[in-house]
Amino acid sequence: MDALRARGVPTPAAAALDTAQDVRAWCARTPGPWVLKRDRSWGGSGVVIADTPPEAMAAFRRLSQPARMACALRVLLADRDIYSFMEASSRRPMPVVAQAHVSGMPANIMVACWRGKVIATLGANVVAYQGRTGAATVIEITEAADMVHAARVACGSLQLSGFFGLDFVRCAKTGTYHFIEMNPRLTQIGHLCHNGTTLIRSLLHHVRGTQVAITSPDMLDLGARTLVALFPQILRAEADSVRNASAWIDIPWRHPALVEELLRRPWPRRGSVARLEERLRPNMPYGKSVDRSEAMGKLSTLLQAGMITDMPLALP
Repeated sequence: MDALRARGVPTPAAAALDTAQDVRAWCARTPGPWVLKRDRSWGGSGVVIADTPPEAMAAFRRLSQPARMACALRVLLADRDIYSFMEASSRRPMPVVAQAHVSGMPANIMVACWRGKVIATLGANVVAYQGRTGAATVIEITEAADMVHAARVACGSLQLSGFFGLDFVRCAKTGTYHFIEMNPRLTQIGHLCHNGTTLIRSLLHHVRGTQVAITSPDMLDLGARTLVALFPQILRAEADSVRNASAWIDIPWRHPALVEELLRRPWPRRGSVARLEERLRPNMPYGKSVDRSEAMGKLSTLLQAGMITDMPLALP
C-alpha cells in the first residue's frame, strides 16, 4: 500500500494493529466506520466493518486470536479444513490491519505479468455481492485506467511474475478507485475469455515466445457482453441481492461433467456435520449452500427472470 500510495494511487488510511491500545488510538484519530482485516483470510470471512469503537475492539480481539481448539475441531469436522486446526494448535496471534472505510462498491483487476511487466489485465466493477463483505456474484467488465495504473505500479515495484489480483473500492461520490488489498493468486474472474483470449493464454504466449492458439472451441468468449453473473456463486446469492436480470451466467455448458459438479454443494460442505452446522449457523461469506435440486430450481428462476446463458438448460 505504501508503494502504491507513493506513486499516486489512492489508498485509504491504514495501520497495523498489535494491541488494544493500537485500536483505541486508531479509532481516536480516524473517523469511522473502520474496516478490520485478518491476514491469511479470504472471501470476506476475515473482514469486519465496525461502526463504533466497542465494535472495533471486539472485532480486533476476535480476529487477532487464533481459533479456539473447539472451533477449529468443528471446522475440521464440518469443512474438512486442516489449516484452521493447525493455526489453533500454534496459539500465535494473527496479524490484523485497520483501514479507513470508503463508501462505494467493490471493484477488482486480475493481472498476468512476467518479471515486473504487465502482460494483460481484466478489470471488473462488482454489481452484487454476498453479505457486507462477501464474494462477488454479478460483475461488470471494465477497462478502468486507474486500476490498470495501480496494477503496473504494483507489478513493477515488486517485480512480479505469474498472476495477482488487486481489490478496490470505487468511491460513491467521486468514482475514484481506492486500492485496498492484493491477492497473490488467480482470482475468481481469471477464467473469463475477453477480447478473444484469456489471461492464462496471454501469459503462456509471452513466456513461450511462440504462437499459442488464441481461441478454442472450449472457450466461452464474453463477446460484447459486459454484465456477468458468476457461476455457481450466483446460485448461493440471496434473491433480493440479484437485481440485474439481464446478466449473462457463465455456465461452462461445453463441459457437462463440470457443470454437474458445480451444481452440487461445495466439496467441504457435503458432509453430514456441515449440513447440520448450516441449519444452526449460516455460511455468510458464500451464502447458504444448496443441493443440486435447489440449484436447478434457482437457475431456472434466474433464466425465467431474464438472465441469459449460451445453451438451453439441459443436463444429462
